Amino acid sequence: MTILVFVPYYLPGYRSGGPARSIANLVAHLGRDLHFVIVTADRDSGDLAPYPGVATGERQRVGNAEVIYLGRGQTRPDHIARLIIAVQPDVLYLNSFFSRAFSINVVVLRRLGRIAPLPIVLAPRGEFSPGALRIKRRRKRAWLAVSRACSLHRDLLWQASSPLEAEDIRRCVRPVARSAGAPIIVAPIIACPERPPDPDARPRRAPHNKSPNRLRVAFLSRLSPKKNLLGALHILYGVRGDLEFNIFGPVEDEKYWRACRMAMDALPANVRAAYRGPVAPDAVADVLGQHELFFFPTLGENYGHVIREALAAGTPVLVSDQTPWRDLTAARVGWDLPLDRPEAFRDVLEACIAMDSEAFADWSTRAARYAWQHAADDGAIEASRRLFCTAAGAPGALVAGPPGAINAR
Repeated sequence: MTILVFVPYYLPGYRSGGPARSIANLVAHLGRDLHFVIVTADRDSGDLAPYPGVATGERQRVGNAEVIYLGRGQTRPDHIARLIIAVQPDVLYLNSFFSRAFSINVVVLRRLGRIAPLPIVLAPRGEFSPGALRIKRRRKRAWLAVSRACSLHRDLLWQASSPLEAEDIRRCVRPVARSAGAPIIVAPIIACPERPPDPDARPRRAPHNKSPNRLRVAFLSRLSPKKNLLGALHILYGVRGDLEFNIFGPVEDEKYWRACRMAMDALPANVRAAYRGPVAPDAVADVLGQHELFFFPTLGENYGHVIREALAAGTPVLVSDQTPWRDLTAARVGWDLPLDRPEAFRDVLEACIAMDSEAFADWSTRAARYAWQHAADDGAIEASRRLFCTAAGAPGALVAGPPGAINAR
């Protein structure tokens, strides 16, 4: 079975965040059984120059997949149509609802009959969360209206990474799917590119000593409104105690980053904030492991790879309740709190500041074990396999078990 994957950014890029990593993990596990051809940009998010040594428009082997990197002049609808016809896939896999080049072009071509009526699996990748929909709201509402009027998405198969995202999709699919059935299949994100070690694995190194009344906090993500760095800085205004706040990640939105810099300059003397720049993928674990808390009040994530990476590094997390990572306090690995309660975030931060080395070591050890236990669930791999079988109508599509189909009519 050939799966033609459209994703805005892919390896060797890393600045776009989770979707590229999710696809890479999927290919690592299923690429020997399914034939993945990935269509993506020839440069990383925010880069002006293409990747060195990449021949645009040609198939190149990257891991277990073939990848076609497109230059900026190669994403026109006519070029996309010729590419799809040449590949002759069994299933089209779109990893955005709002991307013009890597999603909108495809569904429009299909609706106009420029390409065959191939099965489409569409993974919004968190774009339908309430927080994400508030960003560039008018443009997104306009596209939803066009989709509804033209019935562009009426017979697609939708992938949700969790029941939480399934609810977000159902809420938005209803107006764009009209009366046609719009099946939503929960196929969880595959957390790692390889099978994890023993789920009871301890942190790779012993937790460092934590001084009471001091706290080192990390924020690591793209610096864009959805990731809510500005909200994190506003929460820090009222925190009592000695706190070091290190910000890592590429600047995606310059106007937003200027507002963040102004907020950093206005912080009280007891909170020291610094921007440390982007982090290469192979350095993320070390960077997060040097901190005692990962603070990420995101407006919405369909998975949150960086949350799992922080936990795996033995760093407890303080996140919003807009991610699939829930009930963290019961597991004593972190906290997931509603964004409309900034005082609750401050209470946690002050409790972490007061925490001594022995208490931190216990939370750190639990966090690392929890991350690997989560990654060891093989159900995500089989759920993804069944997702594509269901789309293609292949044998095995109706095997009981995950993913669960949710009728969104």
